Amino acid sequence: MKNNIFFPEKFEIIPDENNPYSVSMVIEPLSSGYGLTIGNALRRIILNSIEGTAPIAVKLKGAKHEFDVVEGIKEDLIEIIINIKNVVFKSYSDSPVILEIKKTGIGDVLASDIKLNSDVDILTPDTKIATITKEGITFDMKIWIDKGVGFYPTEERKEEIGDIDVITVDTIFNPVLSANFTVENARVGEDVDLDKVILSVRTDGSIGPREAIFNAISILKDHLTLISDNINKEDDISIKPVDKKVSKKVVKKEVSSKAKTTKKTEKVEVKKVTTKKKTSKK
Repeated sequence: MKNNIFFPEKFEIIPDENNPYSVSMVIEPLSSGYGLTIGNALRRIILNSIEGTAPIAVKLKGAKHEFDVVEGIKEDLIEIIINIKNVVFKSYSDSPVILEIKKTGIGDVLASDIKLNSDVDILTPDTKIATITKEGITFDMKIWIDKGVGFYPTEERKEEIGDIDVITVDTIFNPVLSANFTVENARVGEDVDLDKVILSVRTDGSIGPREAIFNAISILKDHLTLISDNINKEDDISIKPVDKKVSKKVVKKEVSSKAKTTKKTEKVEVKKVTTKKKTSKK
């Protein structure tokens, strides 16, 4: 009997000449339909389950809430938070890291003005954070940075930090900017109805696109391995016996309820017919 399931033999990583943080991975040949299955599974994991670094809270001297405007600073705190979210951070710490900015004098406050430590790298130092518009004004801010996966709402951060003047922010940790795939036809000998999947991934630079793809493959593999290792264990499968007495009661109750409903329906239908007849006589 012929085996109709094809396993891929070609794996190719194609870098983007115009962007060092963008690659395409080609996998072929695959049985018809497997391109969509594999491409969609990897894409969803890449977009939702890759660890990244992002700001989780800020504290600006002179600001009590996110709508505050500090004297001598052009932007309000909401604009500043949005700008900070555009900074690409890479953390090497397993716990939150606090970064500080202190800058005095008229001019732009950039990501490069953040005082760094060995736990964090800033990959976009030219990103603008705020603008100082008056002499003698000091932009004094603390930024809490952390690693995580997916989306983390601000409500869950307030109790963790425990500082009254700290403004927690909604955080999207995902370092992947885009992930898409296409499925094309592939051929092996006389078999022409095969798939070739091309997965394209672009990141913010805090993680390489190859690493993002390999991490996604590892996550998918770990899930499938865990399922495979446990699916046949009899100890994990519990079948509870059905109580016949309870079963009979339930059946009788269901039948009784259906009978009552049927009778009610019949009465309504008869009443409607009678009404129509009376109306027609008039």
